[in-house]
Amino acid sequence: NEGFASWKEVNAFVTSRVMAREDMRKELECLEKNALAEAVGEGHKGMAVVTSVVLNRIALSGRRSPATFCQTVYEEGQFSWTTDEVLLKKEYLPGQKVIARISNRRALEGNVAVTKATTYCATHYLNPKTASPRGKRWFEKAVREGKLVFIEKVGRHHFYGPPSCVKRFV
Repeated sequence: NEGFASWKEVNAFVTSRVMAREDMRKELECLEKNALAEAVGEGHKGMAVVTSVVLNRIALSGRRSPATFCQTVYEEGQFSWTTDEVLLKKEYLPGQKVIARISNRRALEGNVAVTKATTYCATHYLNPKTASPRGKRWFEKAVREGKLVFIEKVGRHHFYGPPSCVKRFV
């Protein structure tokens, strides 16, 4: 496994590639935008788990993954809002942005009020009510082929992760 041992290592890995403070601020803004676009209205818990997914993608795939938070969020085909012109331009309320920042900080600290399997293993999620038929089929196939297993439902989202990780916590 080329994954990282902890989120501290993930943060060190990302930080080592983002030298300037301004660049790190942009990285944190990518996490904030993703949390808002994917889980606005779901509070701290929902947003923190969405951020955990980004961290887990880096942690579980190690140095093979995109090198930064922004590269992970904007990786082609991963988060649908990144190709939606309306959502890309959407303005959020100041209070919503504060919730997203606090949620991201909690996720970066590993302080998410969900199961450990979700906190440390969730690499994908699906909102069954808003997912496209194609997206739903992709998840069904991934589960059927044993690539992902369902972990838990948080808010409107169903979270999934690799079986090898999830079994360590179940």
